[in-house]
Amino acid sequence: MKSFSTELVGSSAPIIALKEKIGNLSALDVPVYIQGESGTGKSLISKLIVGQVITQIHSSNFSSDLNILIQKHSQKTLHIRGETIKITTPLYFNKLEELDTEGQAILFRILDSQDFVTYKKETVEFYGRIFFSSNKHLPQMVKDGLFRRDLFQKINLIRLNTPALRDIKSDTPLLVNHFVTGFKNKYKKNILRLSEKLIQFILQYDWPGNVAQLRSMLEGMIILSSEKVLDISHIPKDFLSNSALSSGSKLNIIPGITIVEYEKEIIRENLRSTSGNREKCAKLLGISERTLYRKIKEYDLE
Repeated sequence: MKSFSTELVGSSAPIIALKEKIGNLSALDVPVYIQGESGTGKSLISKLIVGQVITQIHSSNFSSDLNILIQKHSQKTLHIRGETIKITTPLYFNKLEELDTEGQAILFRILDSQDFVTYKKETVEFYGRIFFSSNKHLPQMVKDGLFRRDLFQKINLIRLNTPALRDIKSDTPLLVNHFVTGFKNKYKKNILRLSEKLIQFILQYDWPGNVAQLRSMLEGMIILSSEKVLDISHIPKDFLSNSALSSGSKLNIIPGITIVEYEKEIIRENLRSTSGNREKCAKLLGISERTLYRKIKEYDLE
């Protein structure tokens, strides 16, 4: 069974397209470049493609992280000095916009010949899948002379774009229900629903930190809450300083509507759009057919 935190949740067109691309890339041994704003799930995408945990190399600490990886792999394989070190684990190079000139040169060598020589004169060969991500637009950095053109051409073979939460607002109720259900089970909390004001806030807020920010806020609220109804009063005050609620904007929602009711309506709409095909509907929603069948029974949608 998948952990609730390792699923790509949503039924919007960008998320459906992303799920299809993930499925297509799973069997291909090619580098993948994932571009998107911070908090949009880039590392999750890489894990879903390979189906396992990936070793992260942080661009701001590139040389140190790479050396630690090589040392660990060398010790694990009882490496004899002078022999080639072979690394077969998948690697995820994140925030490429922070990669310095030296790091860019090493990464180009790895992609160009699948190896490089360390300062200890040891040859390291890479055989695992390689993923990259950036929060900034690398083509512009190439134009500005801040990122190697030849390296970008190597990286940009297969590119996936992760949408910002503001661009997939229709998925927000699904995400909220997913996180609330997961965290209340994880922390053994008896939370029944979200208040109307909290739902309004969540749906109106811009979420500059995207899904990761939404997830973090809900987790913190659930950990600290001892009540059955999560309310806007449970959100940290500093979080509310730039909220959509202070702007005076209005949202046309039904007073007292709950996340459960949102979920029911989303399932109803997806069943309608797939002409009642439960297999297709479950795929669109990112859940198993068994879970969908249970929800249909629970919400009397037959």
